[in-house]
Amino acid sequence: MAAPSTAPDFATDATYAADGDTWGGDPTKADPGAGRRAEGFEPDLLPAPWLNFMFNLLGSWINYLRTYVNATTEEFVYPTTKSRKRTILPIEFGTVAASGLSTEWFPTTIGNSPVLVPLVNGAKVWIPIDIPSGSTIDAVEAIVRSSTGRSSPNGWILKAFEQHENWTTPAAPTTTQQGSSTEGGLASGYSKITIGSLTPFIRVNEYTAHVEVTAPTGSLGATDALVAIRVTFTDGGPRNA
Repeated sequence: MAAPSTAPDFATDATYAADGDTWGGDPTKADPGAGRRAEGFEPDLLPAPWLNFMFNLLGSWINYLRTYVNATTEEFVYPTTKSRKRTILPIEFGTVAASGLSTEWFPTTIGNSPVLVPLVNGAKVWIPIDIPSGSTIDAVEAIVRSSTGRSSPNGWILKAFEQHENWTTPAAPTTTQQGSSTEGGLASGYSKITIGSLTPFIRVNEYTAHVEVTAPTGSLGATDALVAIRVTFTDGGPRNA
């Protein structure tokens, strides 16, 4: 069913036109009060301003709710965008490693928290960013744990990418790095890495986004671990994607 072409406006004038009627200039709407609104109209009582008030109120609510629907896509949207954060734990990474998780990364826990431990120097892992289509990615961060202090360039490296495939003429995917390659985790213990120079980018339709994490290139220890990824994004939803 297509949306009606006429908006549900009714009695939008504040007063009746002064055209010779005895009610000319009077208010077109009058709130009948809580009691009358609760009981409704009596069979012999239908004042026009009360009816106008109710029809106008219904029309105002319908028009307000219409702002939640995009007229072009017919999808629900927010009147104002929402800033959200999405934390991705290793247990839900859906990761891909260069030579497989069994040879490059080992899933384990710190206490009750799942982590990924690198088994080889410079091990890489790719983590999909699963957020609603059409959202704008504003920031990408990672928490890592280092077994020892290190000097650059022997730290953890964090990168973000946007990718899309050509489904019309199949070819190699187009992958574009977003922001700079950022090194961190040089101090022993837990630290946060934030991708630098990241210009907000939109995850649209069939485009995908992912994070690449590279483990230190030397001096790996049993307590080196990738703990979590966090994505800050602007959501214009809600959507079914």
